[in-house]
Amino acid sequence: MSNTLPELTRQIRTTFENARAARAKGDVQAAVKGWTDIIARTEGATEREYLQARMASCSECAVAFQELGDARQARNLLLEAIRIAEEIVKQAEGASEEERMTHWMALAGVRTNLAALYVASREAQDGADTATSALEALSNAAAHPAQGMLDFAARMQRGSAYLLLGRNKEGVDDLRKATETGLTMVEKGQQQVLPQLVESVGRLFSGAKTLGEAEENFPVVEKVARIVTAAFEANGQPYLNLFVAAQMHRVNALLDLHRFADAEDELWHMIDGSGQGNVLMSAPDFYVALWRRDDETLSKGGLPRDEIVEEWSKAIDLVEQRDADPIAVAVLRQRFALHTQGAKDETRRFLEEKAAQRDTLSPVAVALLNALQAELNAA
Repeated sequence: MSNTLPELTRQIRTTFENARAARAKGDVQAAVKGWTDIIARTEGATEREYLQARMASCSECAVAFQELGDARQARNLLLEAIRIAEEIVKQAEGASEEERMTHWMALAGVRTNLAALYVASREAQDGADTATSALEALSNAAAHPAQGMLDFAARMQRGSAYLLLGRNKEGVDDLRKATETGLTMVEKGQQQVLPQLVESVGRLFSGAKTLGEAEENFPVVEKVARIVTAAFEANGQPYLNLFVAAQMHRVNALLDLHRFADAEDELWHMIDGSGQGNVLMSAPDFYVALWRRDDETLSKGGLPRDEIVEEWSKAIDLVEQRDADPIAVAVLRQRFALHTQGAKDETRRFLEEKAAQRDTLSPVAVALLNALQAELNAA
């Protein structure tokens, strides 16, 4: 390999950049092909530049495989990336401080990616241990300019793993620190962390509820939602999904705090702001969730039952007016009748009729039918 280093180096760099460009365009398969080619070319390499190319390709390829639903392949690639990163760190013991910090950052990065994979797979203990090892690597790169981003990501994954393990206090502490770091970064103009920040604050509030600390953690949910709303209003479509996610965190938090009228206001702010018909489908779910509350709780929350009936019916009318799937609309109306009128027999007949058509129905209609069946069973 050493006799052809310059040419191979050029080819590898070109292949890597082409793979990244393909990934940016959404062509995941082409990106995977490029990174896989580099991994094959660098098999058995000992030169640091090749090791770095192999590590980066394994890491990037792993993220792509995770997106494609192949968690096993993603895990194997990340384990290989970590092995290489640890080897590079050892080789660089006599290098400059700046170079050593860069290698420690790379090690922290791949460990954080693996921790995220473990958390997504609900392998909580492995996720917590791997995130802790990522933070330990970061402690060796304290002065690196990108340290904040990785500290944020690693703490978010460790906090999430702790919640899965039932270690809620530790989980909330980590997620609070992660969210604070993310907010600081956004305030300094690093909007690229917004997706992770929205995810972090959602997990933080979920954990805080288990500790009876929902009220004191709600302001940060609102703050993140306001920041994302401003980004969406300024930049439009690229921030649409993020806006919806942040607003749903806010709506769900308000529901948990029994501030039902405020939750409804934010729900319709999300629906009207998005302009998306599929987002409107969340309104009937919202009213179903409210309907299960007792009358006194609803009144105290500013949304009496008679108002829910009125607004719920209007929401279904709006869904229909936006040319939604007619079967989906029919399911929404039957769901409304089941809850507001106690129409169990009618709902049973409706479900029997639609069962024969199930194979021809849209995924949305099927999902709504499943929800209706579950609600009938529980009625």
